[in-house]
Amino acid sequence: MNGNQVVIRRQMDEMRLDELVGAVINPIQVPAEALKGLKPMPLAPRSLSLQAQRLPQLVWFDDIPDLLRGTLPKRIEYWRHKGVTLLSALVDTTASVDAVTRHLQDLFFAPASEDGTVALRRFYDPRVFLHLPWILDRRQMMSVMGPINVWAWPDGGGGWQYHKNDERFALFKPTATRLNFSQKQKVTLSRLPLINQVSEALSASMPDFDQNAAFFRSVDQLLAEAKEKGIVDDRDCRLYVTQAFQFGPDIHKHPDMEACCIKATSSTISYVEACSDLSDEMLAHYAVEGKRKVL
Repeated sequence: MNGNQVVIRRQMDEMRLDELVGAVINPIQVPAEALKGLKPMPLAPRSLSLQAQRLPQLVWFDDIPDLLRGTLPKRIEYWRHKGVTLLSALVDTTASVDAVTRHLQDLFFAPASEDGTVALRRFYDPRVFLHLPWILDRRQMMSVMGPINVWAWPDGGGGWQYHKNDERFALFKPTATRLNFSQKQKVTLSRLPLINQVSEALSASMPDFDQNAAFFRSVDQLLAEAKEKGIVDDRDCRLYVTQAFQFGPDIHKHPDMEACCIKATSSTISYVEACSDLSDEMLAHYAVEGKRKVL
């Protein structure tokens, strides 16, 4: 996995829509009135045509009036304050609308594990795309981006994150149909819903924590660690990861914490129940002792 790919952050008032050519919307999350005048085009490939109204759609800015395009940032913000993500992505490209459409359709059939495929097919979902730059390597990301030079997605708080395609794309021209994933990548892709659940929980309890590529890799590693110890319930996994972030990664090396894991995997109680009697003071002490054990 490559977590070194550059992701740029901008606020909505810094956006220059005249530097972008189109947008992707998720019609099942956006009311019809919010799309007035945007002329969205279905992206569903022919084999999925029966699901066209539930799959992403493409808005091409050349097809809408300049006046509407100029007021689009205000419309995005208006609907954001109502809890609606109007545009799932903004894109820039020199390719034609037909070329972009064909590429995005190909992404629906990129090979992965069963669960991983479900995740990748939701490439248009900001909660999926934000993870791809740290899960995939540069060549794989070039295959995802295809002819698209810039892909921007909303972070939910009024900001946008950008991923720029590698300049070597013109040389290699990788395609979505050539995408292949390692077994580790497939497992991580299948874990994205749980990674997002942990991210949301930690965002609420630790709002100052920078959720960057290193953060997400740590969450993924801790989830893998929990699974290896036999902790499989999502609620239990979330607690295991939260404890490591709140008190330090060495907390789980303390004998009493190891005993909680054993109790949860060898009896009918959950890991959450096994830890229910542990106060924050005890957990902080365990983290210190766990670190000493490592040293």
